[in-house]
Amino acid sequence: MTFPQSAEKLDDLLNAFRPVEALSWNEAKEALMRAARFNEANANAVEKVLGLAQEADCFEAALWKEIGSVLNCSGQYFLSQRAYYNAYAISPDEMELKHALVYTFRQLKDHEKAIRLYSAKLVGDPDDLSAIEKLANSFFESRNFFEAAFFYQLYLAKRPGDPLKEKQLNEAQKSSVARNKKYENLITFFRGIIKLSNS
Repeated sequence: MTFPQSAEKLDDLLNAFRPVEALSWNEAKEALMRAARFNEANANAVEKVLGLAQEADCFEAALWKEIGSVLNCSGQYFLSQRAYYNAYAISPDEMELKHALVYTFRQLKDHEKAIRLYSAKLVGDPDDLSAIEKLANSFFESRNFFEAAFFYQLYLAKRPGDPLKEKQLNEAQKSSVARNKKYENLITFFRGIIKLSNS
């Protein structure tokens, strides 16, 4: 992935996005624990970050950047960008931090593209397991947990007994707070397809 090299162009890109809400410590801790559970490879990184946080008198830019990095690695891009913004508010001139923010923005945009792509594939073939799986993963990684749970359930209905998908479904259900109105028509459409195929 290539990035603009000049600080001015990076600033233009960052300024094109709406201000992002700061990430609280409680939210960060929950997200870090989710990262450790969901991806065991992150467990050591999470332990390190939590240790740094305990030792810190306050959250410095470097610590928020570390939190953003761990969340990025576990696909929690919405929370990651908020952690990076916490760091950016403290240290707005750091180039590496600007690159990390732009990367995260692009990842979020990629999820939107993926959701449109795999939704279209499923309309053409409602039994496409690969599209169902990738759609569920895209919803999960973009923190649309209600929608992710719906498609993980659909996947498991067609291929029951998959331990990884059961784990992902459980995680999505635990994290689901509310549905995203933007995707209501999509969920309604696929519910209709399921009813038709079961009738």
